[in-house]
Amino acid sequence: MPHVTEKLHQDHEKVEKMFKKLLQTKDDDASTRQKLCQQIATELRAHMEFEEKVFYPALRQAGDGAGEKVRHSVHEHNEAKQLLDQLISCDPKSEEFLDIAGQLQEAVEHHVREEEDSIFDLAQEKLEDGDAEQMAMRHDTMAREYKQQHAAR
Repeated sequence: MPHVTEKLHQDHEKVEKMFKKLLQTKDDDASTRQKLCQQIATELRAHMEFEEKVFYPALRQAGDGAGEKVRHSVHEHNEAKQLLDQLISCDPKSEEFLDIAGQLQEAVEHHVREEEDSIFDLAQEKLEDGDAEQMAMRHDTMAREYKQQHAAR
């Protein structure tokens, strides 16, 4: 089983590809925009839920400034959630839609860079291999459950 940071990195790459597709859509392609927006929302929310409930609490216990790094990451999650809510409530045909999507993409890319540059290193160093692998399995389970719950809506 891979380390939990590998699973999180895969999430980051998946969402990055979705953003690229979304930002290349035309104003008259509202259905594609709506579909991609919902996919991004589901992926991001499932990812953030896992990090906030499982990954970050484990890191807080690691010491070495982890608590401050985690607080900062949660703050960035909250900013991303606000932008995501704005994007979902925005008319996909409007110019504002791509502006908000771009802001969200920038916020997510900034968060990913910081997380992969500092938090992942800390996780690789401080988490026992068995714990990291258990978290990776928990990640998959939580993501699957989140997507099942939100697909029915």
